Amino acid sequence: MQNSSFENESSLVVSKETFNEIIRFKHEVLLCVNELLLNNDSLVSKSYLNSLNSSEIYYYLEYHQKILINFLYFKDLNILKHFIKWTYRVNHHKDIDLEVFLLQYELWKSSFSKYFSSTNLFEITQIYDFLIQNHNSFVQEAINTSHTITYANTLLIDEIYEFAIKSNKDEVLKLCVDKCKDVDEFAIFFDTVLSKVMEKVGLMWESSQINVASEHIASSTIENVCLELINSFDKSEAKNIVVLLSNAPNEYHGMGLKILGKVLEKKGYDVISLGSSGSPSKDIVNSIINFHPNFILFGVSICTNLYDVADIIKMVRVKTSFSNKVKIVVGGNALEYLSNPKKSMNSDYYSNKINNIIEVIEAE
Repeated sequence: MQNSSFENESSLVVSKETFNEIIRFKHEVLLCVNELLLNNDSLVSKSYLNSLNSSEIYYYLEYHQKILINFLYFKDLNILKHFIKWTYRVNHHKDIDLEVFLLQYELWKSSFSKYFSSTNLFEITQIYDFLIQNHNSFVQEAINTSHTITYANTLLIDEIYEFAIKSNKDEVLKLCVDKCKDVDEFAIFFDTVLSKVMEKVGLMWESSQINVASEHIASSTIENVCLELINSFDKSEAKNIVVLLSNAPNEYHGMGLKILGKVLEKKGYDVISLGSSGSPSKDIVNSIINFHPNFILFGVSICTNLYDVADIIKMVRVKTSFSNKVKIVVGGNALEYLSNPKKSMNSDYYSNKINNIIEVIEAE
């Protein structure tokens, strides 16, 4: 039995033709898998279906497909490794029988076989065979994973976390206000403390120690505190530099980019935000063409959205006459799953820390 170290990387790379076929038939294949799973009468399937509603099942299958597309586009196994391990951990803590993934892998293979040519089918089948062969290792790793993380500011992070999940904004604000005398101190504090609080929130949800509602309450509380702190700072002189901010299409974790935009406004930059929930790709490109920004900042929190942002950057490089002048920065937690983020995304800079991105902009 192989372990989950993913040694056979070369066997998991597919041709351009296979990748294009995955994109071409992604809707048909997804619907097929969904239907096969919903109609499967095995015990493991029935147990899984009883634990989720039909919309959740479709969402998780779609998430799987997007991961597959991102993994194959970037040819980066870190994306697949992160997703597989995360999926097994989350479902293990929900007391879901992990054998359901063996069933799903077979259903994906069956669905691809209805639309793919024999050569392309062989390439995609190798990936699912690999996952099947490593299934037991993934299960054991999920069972043995510890959810304990040690932070440099553990006591403060734990205090803020406890107040945040109870929606106690005033107490969170008291703990933060003395640490942030100006916008520069706030940027550092956000990176070293508040972002770690949100990391803990995600970790507690992943291990089923809090529910989705508590996760949303904590996120909202932290965001409100951040905005109140930023609004209390003095604003610098206008710099006549335009910074356009956009989250990835289909991105719904927009707090980091929203906070960064408010910080940049306080520092005197002309900030144009396309919203915290992501806009369609064509609208993002058209906005870039219309506004001619000096900087474009993309936020990507979920690794399923990396491919969409890379595709937008490619369009900007090709379609805009000022592409050699605009600086493109990509930020967000999803970048940690790429082996070489700058090269993979074709960006000028990248970071998952607000303060680093500010330093990059101020250095230009």
